[in-house]
Amino acid sequence: MSKAWAQHGVGTLLAVGFACASASAGDPVNWTNPLGGDFSDGMNWSTGAPPTSGDQARFNQFGTYSVNFAGAAALDQMRLDAGAVTLELNGATFVVLNPVLSLLMSATTGQMSDLTIRGGVFMAPDVLLAFSSLSEAGLTVDGAGAMLSVSDELIVGRSGEASITVTNGASVSFVTSASLASMAGANAEAFVSGMDSTLTGSGPLLIGEEFGGSTASLLITDSGICSATNAVIGRASTLAGDSMLMAPVVNNGTVSPGAIAEDLDTLTIDGAYEQASTGELVVEINESGEDLLHVTGDVTLAGDLRVELLDSYLPPGGTKRVILTTDGSISGDFDDVTLNGAVGTLDVMVQISNGVVEALFVADSGQLGDITGDGVVNALDIATLLSFWGTDNEAADQNDSGNVDAADLAIVIGNWTL
Repeated sequence: MSKAWAQHGVGTLLAVGFACASASAGDPVNWTNPLGGDFSDGMNWSTGAPPTSGDQARFNQFGTYSVNFAGAAALDQMRLDAGAVTLELNGATFVVLNPVLSLLMSATTGQMSDLTIRGGVFMAPDVLLAFSSLSEAGLTVDGAGAMLSVSDELIVGRSGEASITVTNGASVSFVTSASLASMAGANAEAFVSGMDSTLTGSGPLLIGEEFGGSTASLLITDSGICSATNAVIGRASTLAGDSMLMAPVVNNGTVSPGAIAEDLDTLTIDGAYEQASTGELVVEINESGEDLLHVTGDVTLAGDLRVELLDSYLPPGGTKRVILTTDGSISGDFDDVTLNGAVGTLDVMVQISNGVVEALFVADSGQLGDITGDGVVNALDIATLLSFWGTDNEAADQNDSGNVDAADLAIVIGNWTL
């Protein structure tokens, strides 16, 4: 188990903390106006007065409504049990003080809640979405000037289904850690989209449970940026997008450059990239372009490469496409390479050289020595053969000896096309 995951034993701690935090907050002050209104108006609260720093505020009205702020406010704890609530902060700072489960959304089975933060700063020691199984919660931080500052843990989907969206120049920060779908059976999504939209932290970013018991995805698009001390992708989870993740990444699951399916883009990892034996890199290619993973640090490869051909594109034998680049070094190789969308005898091989990973498409032309399948035996076939020297690559191993060596080179030279 990685250090980041070992430090993140939240199950029993949160269960105990849930009980303690609920008790310490005293009787909740419930929002009562299903049409929305001003936070400071006592008529909108069950006690006839707005909650203060010693109170738990609870939002359990169904429907969609907004709560407006005219100035700063502080609570002990905040819970959302139902409804879709927008906090229109209007430049104010809203602070929740309880150090355990400060903001808790959809705490019990069957609850569904959504919260949107706009136009100000929401500060809390920790934030937890979808605490229980079969619960659902969604959190959106929207617009320039909107900020969620979490001084401890951000947990999006502990046991239920949850999402967090950071968009239109908003920002979310965390200190200790951020987890998507932290426990078995959970499902979580995170979207960071738009110029100046950021999800940043001084601790690890955990995308799904490490061994695949939960499912999570992080999508970074349209110049959004994520950063953390390190990022770990669980076996059933995915990192995708066309922007940047600033962190060393360990991929036990899937990395897929591109914002959406069939959208060819570059995903940048600012740090090292390690693909584990269970990890997979997925790239899409059509006639006009291809997905690219760019890494600024060293790359360690294992696991699978899956190449998806789009729009009925069938590259001619010998076609090369760059699918991964690094400013550092590359060690290891993919354990398995799969080509989808192709017909006939077309296949794909991987060539790694000078910080570049290329997909080389080959076809069986029926001509001995024609490794690339482009219908001629020439320098490209020799270059391809030499790149697989000493391996058991099937296309380059012309005599089926199980080793690419001088005998295979002799076959290529002997069938040279004049």
